Amino acid sequence: MVTIVGIRFKRAGKIYFFDPQDLELNLDDAVLLETARGVELGIVALAPRVMEDEKVRSPLKPVLRVATEEDMQRHLRNLDQEAEAFDLGKERIAASGLPMKLVDVEITFDRSKIIFYFTADGRVDFRELVKDLASVFKMRIELRQIGVRDEARMMSGIGPCGRTLCCSSWLADFAAVSIKMAKEQNLSLNPTKISGMCGRLMCCLKYEQENYEIVRRKLPRQGSLVKTPEGSGEVVANSVIREELKVRINREGEDVLETFALADCELIKGSYEDHAKTPKSGEGDPKEPRENRERRDRKPKDGRREDSFAPRTASEASREQRDASPAAKAQKGSACQAPAPDQSPETSAAEKASARPKSSEPQERRAAKAAPAKQGAPFKGQPLAHPSLALEKRKSLGNAPEDVPEPPKSAPAKPKLPRTPRESVPLDLSLEKRAGHPSGSEEANR
Repeated sequence: MVTIVGIRFKRAGKIYFFDPQDLELNLDDAVLLETARGVELGIVALAPRVMEDEKVRSPLKPVLRVATEEDMQRHLRNLDQEAEAFDLGKERIAASGLPMKLVDVEITFDRSKIIFYFTADGRVDFRELVKDLASVFKMRIELRQIGVRDEARMMSGIGPCGRTLCCSSWLADFAAVSIKMAKEQNLSLNPTKISGMCGRLMCCLKYEQENYEIVRRKLPRQGSLVKTPEGSGEVVANSVIREELKVRINREGEDVLETFALADCELIKGSYEDHAKTPKSGEGDPKEPRENRERRDRKPKDGRREDSFAPRTASEASREQRDASPAAKAQKGSACQAPAPDQSPETSAAEKASARPKSSEPQERRAAKAAPAKQGAPFKGQPLAHPSLALEKRKSLGNAPEDVPEPPKSAPAKPKLPRTPRESVPLDLSLEKRAGHPSGSEEANR
């Protein structure tokens, strides 16, 4: 356990924890503290209290002392100089022609730094502006770019409700707000009606979102069947704020609309507003395309597992559609059908050739493609070199036709002529042998 005190530096700023250092501090007391920006003046927002160690980020910085009257006078002088610095900063920004808007100026308590807050659409090169401002104020200059939400907090204003902006009066942190919240609260989606002074969605959309979610979990949807004190009926409309249901009840053959409290109704069939129908095991995502669900639920083919599911490509879809056609199934059945026992084995080769699909390639090229890459004994599954080789095997078994032409005989190989070796002349560099050469005769004459 550790003792802390909550300090706030701005009117609607965040509360920071410090070590009170055995000082007697009360709410709204002005104190001096040591921060990362130097010595600053803060206001006590939370009285000293004991808190668990897990909720505090240690080590805590100590509170220096309670602010005196002289410290308050110095703080007021800093505020007056901030107003002068703001006017001078606007003039220098306009003179430099930078696309930036000055929002606020802050001077630290010890006058060691002056901070200029500005907004801009993108990055701004303000190096020359910093040098210009440093030559005027003779202190450290810092330019900090902020967003439109922080700009609205610093400038303050009146909201659509007629009250001071929440961010500048009491709201410490900005919560995430989405357009889904406006839809669930049945608000108009007109941007001018759900946007604040900053141009973003109003922060107040988040305030009641949790209550809307709690009610929507037990609020039947339109079209659901509910049981009411006056009988069963269909939900026509519902109200989250009033927690009421408008139900159509059949009374004496006529449909009557009645309004009932949510606590007096019981869901018989249908779903709740915040509970979509959850798919059963094996059904998959209800938003998944139907063809993908059917493909996943089919039995595995070609050794594939059932859970090895992947979306189909266009080629796969067209192939499956072609295979599922009646003509393809009939052709597949005829191809797999065994030959009839009364079929004569002496079918002529001409009839077989006419039954086969004709190819535009010559017979020699087709035979070359069917031939094995290496000569020798064919391995298992290797095609034969020529169809006539299969006929020889069938002739040996006695079931081959006799009118099949013999395979074309290859031309006899040309005999290789013996290669006559070239006459080799021994290399002799003696002077006698070189006498016939001009250089040799000159050498001999020397």
